[in-house]
Amino acid sequence: MEQTHSMGLYLARSRALAVRLSEKNQGTITAVLDIQPTEGHSAQTTALEAARAVSRHSVVAESMFVALDCGYYTQYHLHSEFSEPRQVESTIKFDAEEAAAADAMNLAVTFAITGPLPTGSEVATFTADRQTVTDILLDIQEGGLDPEMMEPDAVCLSRVLERTLGISKHPDTLYILATENNGYFIQPGQGGYAPKMRSFLLQGHQQRTAALTREMLLAVASAGEEQPLKKAVFVDAPEGVDRQTLAERTGLEVRVESAVEKLNFETPLDRDISAGAVLMAVGAAMAPLEREITADFRRDFMPYQGKRKMMESSLRLAGISLTILLAAIAIYFQSRTWRMNAYAQTLNTKLAQEYRAAMYGGNPPTTEAITSRLRRTLINVRRVQEGLGPGDDKSVPAKLTFLLEAINNAPPSVDVVIQQITLTERTMRVRGDTNGRRATLDLFESIKKHPRLRFGQERMSMAGNRDSFEFTVEPVQ
Repeated sequence: MEQTHSMGLYLARSRALAVRLSEKNQGTITAVLDIQPTEGHSAQTTALEAARAVSRHSVVAESMFVALDCGYYTQYHLHSEFSEPRQVESTIKFDAEEAAAADAMNLAVTFAITGPLPTGSEVATFTADRQTVTDILLDIQEGGLDPEMMEPDAVCLSRVLERTLGISKHPDTLYILATENNGYFIQPGQGGYAPKMRSFLLQGHQQRTAALTREMLLAVASAGEEQPLKKAVFVDAPEGVDRQTLAERTGLEVRVESAVEKLNFETPLDRDISAGAVLMAVGAAMAPLEREITADFRRDFMPYQGKRKMMESSLRLAGISLTILLAAIAIYFQSRTWRMNAYAQTLNTKLAQEYRAAMYGGNPPTTEAITSRLRRTLINVRRVQEGLGPGDDKSVPAKLTFLLEAINNAPPSVDVVIQQITLTERTMRVRGDTNGRRATLDLFESIKKHPRLRFGQERMSMAGNRDSFEFTVEPVQ
């Protein structure tokens, strides 16, 4: 199914903000929800409250992404001996463990490669307490949501600035966001590398200019002579910052270019909502549009499997439905087969009974169809009735005719008396007597010579002056 909406959730310890982004309608933001946690709740329960608020206000979308505030993670600039992302991913956790002086098992680590080095690459590494991030994820899931990625807010900020201000086209510019408590520096990346990102704490309004001046001078010094910084752009109008003083002390051209004004909102944005939080949330929601530069905490400790689970569930449901359907079809046709077989058996039984009644007790034929035998018998009967012949050789008149012919062909000296003739479907059993043994043998010989009869068993015995006999005979096939 094509994805049309994505949701970004910016999550800080004391606030949360969710946006819903339409990917089809030119990245229009269709909903903004500012979430203020209940007083007295811990930072972990902020995630649960935010997830429930999103579900309650129907801001949910096909996919969800979380931007974690910089208060949840620590950033390190590390040198990796590798340049391929897969190789870096397999070793960066050990580098982060050394930099953070903490057990890697207690850390959730993610990274972004910000540039090449003569031996390896420069990597922006983000570490967070594994248990804290796990609790946040479980709270969000308890609220009915399941984020695909959980990224540092600085990564999300760099993504939305690329989309709105095209920062990669201005490598000599330092982009700055000054929120209520934090400051962010984004230096555009080159050659497909991620931007160089940095977040730091900002204190009260009276000291902001001095703090920004110090941090900007460090950024200018770290940029080097190959790609010096010439401009500083605030992506939102800073409060409590003297831009003129910044320009004088840093030697950079300082100006303001609002990134929020470059966004498309379906309804006007409330002025009381923090522009920085909006940028972070929108940057998280834009993750599906830019898969090349990501830094996902969740990949390190609990990879997202929502789509895979949905696919497996859909396939399992489809398999079960198909199995039930095929079983129902098989049962239907099998039941029809059983009914047809039972019906055919009933017809065969009834037909056999009627055949025996019509054929004087004869059993149905096994070598031909009953209807064929009945049709042939009917034809013979009609021929006999019409005087056209005795029927076939197996008919009763034909058998008796052949027997009479054979007896009449016996010598004149044979005095034969036929006492009984028993007819079956195939044979005739004849019992009688003659005027002597010689006469009986002449009678048998006459019957054997008949071309249409086959002589079978015989039995003879003397009774007085008469010779009794009994024999079987059948028509020639």
